[in-house]
Amino acid sequence: FPSGNKAPGAEANCCNDPEAAQMVFAAKGANITMAGLNVTHQLEMSEVRDAVKSVSDAGEFLYRVSQGYMDCLRSWGDNGPGAIGCHDPCAVMVLLDSSLFQARRGCVVVEVKGEYTRGATIADFTGRLGEAQTDVLLKVDAPRFYKELA
Repeated sequence: FPSGNKAPGAEANCCNDPEAAQMVFAAKGANITMAGLNVTHQLEMSEVRDAVKSVSDAGEFLYRVSQGYMDCLRSWGDNGPGAIGCHDPCAVMVLLDSSLFQARRGCVVVEVKGEYTRGATIADFTGRLGEAQTDVLLKVDAPRFYKELA
């Protein structure tokens, strides 16, 4: 999986509060789907913005207000100097059409003590870290994803 976006080994939400993230992943009976950086970086936010811009007034609004989000992610070096990963739209689209994604069930834990890895998520598909409680998105059908937005 790629490195983090807010920290070298952690995605922003888990980096900001790894204890809370670990509590979510450890919640018994929760139905969790994880749209990690490994899948969100398979898409480009600029293409999503372009896809929704001319659809409606709401699309135009989303296009305009998302510029600040893009600037913030770019300041963190998200996905390198060019493309910005498509984070939040993935989380929404998997709820609307899960067939756009390939997933694998696994046990996800969050590192809360590491000096360099605090906030990193570890997906274990072997059962060594515990019972599988999360559907981890692995791949997205990018052409279909962009088409669904238009």
